[in-house]
Amino acid sequence: MPGGLSKTGDGTLVLTKTNTYSGATSIGAGTLQADTTNIIAASSGLSMSGGVFDLHSFNQTLKSLSGSAGAITTGTGVLTIDSNASTGYAGSVSGNGKMIKQGTGTLTLSGSVSLLDPTSVLQINAGSLVGSSSNNNIQTTKVAINSGSQLLLINSASLSTATLSVGDSTTGSNTVSVITGAHASVTDNLYLGFFNGSTGVLNINGTGSLVDATNVQVGYGATSSGTINLNSNGTLQAESLNRGTERRVESFFDNGVLRAKADNSSFINGFSAGDLLLNAGGGTVDSNGFNIATNNVFSGTGKLTKAGAGVFTLTGLNTYTGGTSVSGGTLRLTGAGNPQFRCGRYWH
Repeated sequence: MPGGLSKTGDGTLVLTKTNTYSGATSIGAGTLQADTTNIIAASSGLSMSGGVFDLHSFNQTLKSLSGSAGAITTGTGVLTIDSNASTGYAGSVSGNGKMIKQGTGTLTLSGSVSLLDPTSVLQINAGSLVGSSSNNNIQTTKVAINSGSQLLLINSASLSTATLSVGDSTTGSNTVSVITGAHASVTDNLYLGFFNGSTGVLNINGTGSLVDATNVQVGYGATSSGTINLNSNGTLQAESLNRGTERRVESFFDNGVLRAKADNSSFINGFSAGDLLLNAGGGTVDSNGFNIATNNVFSGTGKLTKAGAGVFTLTGLNTYTGGTSVSGGTLRLTGAGNPQFRCGRYWH
């Protein structure tokens, strides 16, 4: 039926039936509480200027989500936003459930998301999810990016998760972009191209932009593809950077930084010749006080800079031509035949 629903005033309104109205739903004050699935019609958008929308552990699909304030609590329920329109939401989402972004539109979040149950997932199945400000702190157990979708963190927004899986399905190119001072912390594994046949791309761009992960797996699934772009002082910090058995992997450095966070004799592991490319801006490997090594090789026209305390050992025959610079610690060349260090000029 036409028409919408507006919740105003203090107190709690509990809806016990699945509704089918097609108009907008708004919450300005008090609490709108679910006592069944889809108390807001799936064809209705939700706009919040205050108050609370409590899923009460039931599932809810929304046509869109927007608003300047307010709070959504999931319990153990699933909140799905299935929208082809682009909207912004400045309120919060919290609970022990899941949040799913569907539809071709862009959902911009400037408030916090906190979904911390071991089974909690932020899942992006279509369109784009944007974290747009320092007030946007996304905390969840897993982030899965599927079906040609994108997660974009900008303007000091932050993400904290145990697992970040970019390419959780075989469809489309899936992307995470961390730019303009945004941060992402991944305490376990960051997968680029997780599912068999999938594609995952990680872009880190701009001073202060940081992805801090334990293990980075590039091209994890069989026949998957993975790409890392480190640009304009963007930094990837990890205990290890590993190449899977996939069909295509590329890591591009263009004035970007790869920083160690533990001793590791196979810090960069499994990459083939031509996979680690130094573009015109060059790339920096910061051993950060640790002892790290690789037998993988860098190529391209850019310069390799060794930064930070500690030792970075190269045992492969590198072919980049932009020169070599050591601004901190020790760059060590070793291994059979490695005196043939074809890397152009050297600066210290």
